[in-house]
Amino acid sequence: MGFKLREYIPPDFNEERFKNAPDAVLMPAEKDGTVPERYHAMSIFPEYFKVNGKWLLAEESRMDCVAVYENGIIAVKEFRNIKKGDLIVIGRTEKGEDMSIPTDSEKAKMKTIFSLSDRDVPEKQLSQKTMTSFMSFSDTTGITERSYG
Repeated sequence: MGFKLREYIPPDFNEERFKNAPDAVLMPAEKDGTVPERYHAMSIFPEYFKVNGKWLLAEESRMDCVAVYENGIIAVKEFRNIKKGDLIVIGRTEKGEDMSIPTDSEKAKMKTIFSLSDRDVPEKQLSQKTMTSFMSFSDTTGITERSYG
C-alpha cells in the first residue's frame, strides 16, 4: 500500500468562531536576528493568521521558524533572517489567551529571548528559556489540538 497525501480542506472562515476571532498581535523585532518574547513558532502544518480582519495563510509551513507580517502576507523566516522592525506574530498558546496586546509597561519588561547568530550566541550555545509551543491545527476531521515541547 503506497502513501497517499490527504486532501487539504481549508477552514470555513464564515463560521462565527473565525469571524469573531481577534486579530493577531504583531510586535516589531528590536534588532536583527531576534524576536520578541511570546513569538509564535511555526509548525509543519498550514497556519492562518487574522490581520486587519482578514485571514492569511502563511506562505510556507516550516517547523520552528517565525511568522512575519510584511507586504500584506505572512512570510515565514528563519531567525537569522529576521531584521530590526520586522512585524513578528505573537502568541504561544492553543486558544490565544496570551495574545492580548501588551501594555506599555509590559512592552518595557519584554526582552529578546533568542539571537541565533555567531556574534550573539557564544559558542553557539543557547542558555536561555527552553521553548515550548502549543498550537491548534485544522485538518480534514476538524480542529485537532497538539503540543510540542
